[in-house]
Parts: sequence; C-alpha cells; structure tokens
Amino acid sequence: MQQYTSRRVLNSSHRAIPGVVLLALIAALHFSSLASLVAQWQGHYSQGFLITLIAAGLVWRDRQRLARVAIKPVPLLTVVLLALGLAWKLAHLLALETAENYLLFLTVVAGVWTLYGTSFVKALAFPLAFLFLALPLHEPPVTWLQDITAGISVFLLHAIGVPVVWEGYMLSTPAGDFKVAETCAGWRFLKATFPLALLYAYFTYTSLRRRVLFMVAALVVAVLANAFRAAGVVGLGQWFGIEAQIVQDHYSWGWFIYFFAMFLLFAAGRRWGEAWEPEFGIEQAGGDGGTGYRIIGLAAIAMAAASVIPYPVADRGTGGELTLSTSYEELNSAPDVNWSPALTGVAEDIELRLAIEGSAVEVYAAAFLVGSGGDYTSASQQMFSDSWHPVAEHPVGPDIPLQELIIRKSGLQRMVWYGYCVPGGCSGSRVKAKLLEAGALLNGSPYVGVVALSTPIGLQADRARTDLRTVWESLELGLGH
Repeated sequence: MQQYTSRRVLNSSHRAIPGVVLLALIAALHFSSLASLVAQWQGHYSQGFLITLIAAGLVWRDRQRLARVAIKPVPLLTVVLLALGLAWKLAHLLALETAENYLLFLTVVAGVWTLYGTSFVKALAFPLAFLFLALPLHEPPVTWLQDITAGISVFLLHAIGVPVVWEGYMLSTPAGDFKVAETCAGWRFLKATFPLALLYAYFTYTSLRRRVLFMVAALVVAVLANAFRAAGVVGLGQWFGIEAQIVQDHYSWGWFIYFFAMFLLFAAGRRWGEAWEPEFGIEQAGGDGGTGYRIIGLAAIAMAAASVIPYPVADRGTGGELTLSTSYEELNSAPDVNWSPALTGVAEDIELRLAIEGSAVEVYAAAFLVGSGGDYTSASQQMFSDSWHPVAEHPVGPDIPLQELIIRKSGLQRMVWYGYCVPGGCSGSRVKAKLLEAGALLNGSPYVGVVALSTPIGLQADRARTDLRTVWESLELGLGH
C-alpha cells in the first residue's frame, strides 16, 4: 500500500509539469497584468498575496487525491483560449484594469481545463473559486453601508446616554461633529470577512445550507462590528475630546473589535461543525502519453496568435485632429477663475470662452489616443481644477448625453456639463464610454475625447442650464483626420 502511494505521488509530480509550463506561458504573455496585480496587492488590496498562498496550499493539500483524478484533455478549448487572449488584449488597449484581471483568471481556468479535463477542474473547483477572491474588487457605492452604520451607531449612542443628532452622514454631539465617511462605512471589513468566512465554512460544514447561513452571519457580524467601532469613536470623542489619541487611533482598535467579533463567531460556529471530506470523486488516473505536451503546443499557438493579431488602430499622424467650433462669439478676455479639468494623458486640448446673452460659457475639449493604454474615463480624471470641490452630480437628461456637476470654491459655485466622446457620439456614463472607445478602436479611429462646458451659477440654476444647453447644441467636436 505504501508503494502504491509513493508511485502516485511521483506520478502527480510528473503530471504537474505540463501545468507548470502552461502557467509560465500564461504569465509571460500576460506579464503586464501580473505586474499590475502585484502592485495592487502591495497597495490597497494586500490580502491578495495571502489568498493566493492559501489557494496554492489547498492544491498542495489535495495533491495525492488529485493524482488519482483521470486526465482527459479538451483540445477544443484552445479556441476559448484564443478568444480570451483577444479579449484580454482589447481590455489592455482600453486600460480596463479590472477586466484584464478577470480575463487573466479565466485564462488560467481555461488553460487548466484544456490541459487536464473537466474532472480535474471539478476537483480544483474550491481552490480556483478561492483564488478568484485574490482579484481586487471594484468598490461599489457604499451609501447603503453608510446609512446602516450611522443608524446603528445612533441607536448605540442613545443606549449609553450620549446625546447625538443624526443628519445625513453627520453625527453631531456636544463635543463636535463626526462624519460617517465612505472609508468608515465598513466595506473593508466586508472585504476581509468574505474570504475568511468562505474558507471557514468550507472546512467546517458539508451542507450548503449551513455554509450559506454561516456566510450570511459573518457578513452581518462584520457590519455590526464596524457600527460598534463608529459608535465607539463618537462616544470616546464625547468623553475624552475629539483630539484625544484614542479617538485619532480608531483604525487600530477598530480592527481589534473586528477580529474579536470574528473569533467569537468562529468559536460559536464550531458547535454546528460537520465531518468534512473532499467533495470530488476519485477516478483511476490515466497516463497522458505525451498528450499534455501536445495540448500545451496547441494552447501556446492559440495564446501567441491572440497576442500578435493586430487591432485596426489608425495611423494617428502628428496631431491636428482635434477641432472645436461653435456659432457663438469667442471672448478674448481670460476667465475670472480657473476651473479647467485636471486630466492626464491628453494628446491635444482646446479651450474656448464664449459670450451668450450677457453670460460667459467656457468650453474645454481634450483628445486622447485610442489604445494608448491611458484611461480617459478614470475616476482620477477630474472635470475641475484641484482648488474646487464637487457638491452634486447627476445625468443632465435623456436628450443630452452628459453629466451635470456642481463645483464650489470659496463661496463661488459653477455648473459643469461633461461627457466622453468618440467620432459620432458622446456619453456621460463611464461604462458606455468604454464601449464607445472599443468601437472607436475597432473602427480605426485615432482619438477619443472629453468635452466639458462650465458657467457660473447665479441666483437661478435654470439659467445656467439654459446657457449650457444652448452652447452644447451649437458645438461641433472633431476627433479625426
């Protein structure tokens, strides 16, 4: 029996070689995505390193069982690898970092599936699903979390006798005002809880019902722990003063509250634990007979072809492709204040100051090279200079594809309409703008652009909207040769 196990372990090592070669090939062809991913792990998503190591440990833990799963390659999936390679290349050209990460993960899954077969992928289902959590998540709007945190905090503060007035995201006490900011909403706690609870539930329970119930309980406890932290900050601020060190250091002891709550939850969860066994059947392993290396050859050809197939990016020339015209008179005087967008990666830009019925409307247009690797829709691309602050933002309306933004500085207030444009259309939506950019890339268009119109807000915001609408309807933006 011992000889059988040793032979299987040796066989598992031999069978792993094609997989290692394939993963190395994927890493080489997607090196820019891997470098970006590691940079994100070194920054705001440091748990990515730990999740990756745990996923690798899960595979190593089951190596003897995996050695007894039959290998049945699926050569037809090389077509999927080719499609994923083309999609990844397009996402890379459009600077869609999140899409690049997801496509890289799908390429790894498709590569393993192609090389080892369906049974093997089923056996690796949980490690692969857990590895997916190493990809940085796009943080959604957390206003609902802010509302929950503020509501629970107010309840707790009233329970311990702290007088508090709740208005929006502001909690006001006699000691001062506290804001439940986005960073305090609890998203970080939820982000840390999900992989931790998933791993615990997988190894502690076998029934899906108990696993789901534990996951839900863990997420609820994370939200409550964050609310306790927020209430603690306000309470301590009321008792010791806002400038007290214990109040300023709330992030550190906030994590202590979180881990203590998780410890209690996990300790309680053990009471309903079930005997755990791996959830994949054992099949008689078959030798690959060199098939694995032939499949690697096919996969290499597919992925290499995806990397060299060119998209029809236009010859961009040396400039002169951005034009902006209007029927209104251009003013020669300088603007009263500087509000112009703070954009990076601009190839060309134009600024106009127009006179319209006693008011001045300023227009800014910028062009970006299609497929240059820059993201003209990134949230870091501000539609105003750094000295201004955003107050409100919403779509202009169904008939005008722009966003309306109100900005303020030292008692001054301006209205900005902005949008992302390609030859033939504009949009105020970042998602739709990326789709438009993909179409521009495939059509060989050289430029995409940003256009922004701004005017001061007087006593009537409707007058400002009327002026901006009038100028917008007269504008002609050119983004081409």
